[in-house]
Amino acid sequence: MIPDEERTAFESIIRDFENHYNNFDKFLDTEVRFHAKILKVDFEKAKAAVISWVEQNHAMEYFSLT
Repeated sequence: MIPDEERTAFESIIRDFENHYNNFDKFLDTEVRFHAKILKVDFEKAKAAVISWVEQNHAMEYFSLT
């Protein structure tokens, strides 16, 4: 049995993931832009890399998002 505190933490992580998953374009434009800026790489190239990775590893989910 999972303790209540741990369950709450897991539920928080899941909600955060669902939020990003349901707002994939917003995720790309905010999170990828943030990381690209911090890492000093071109945003468009970083975005293309993320999309490529998603297409390769989560094709069915990706095509349902687009």
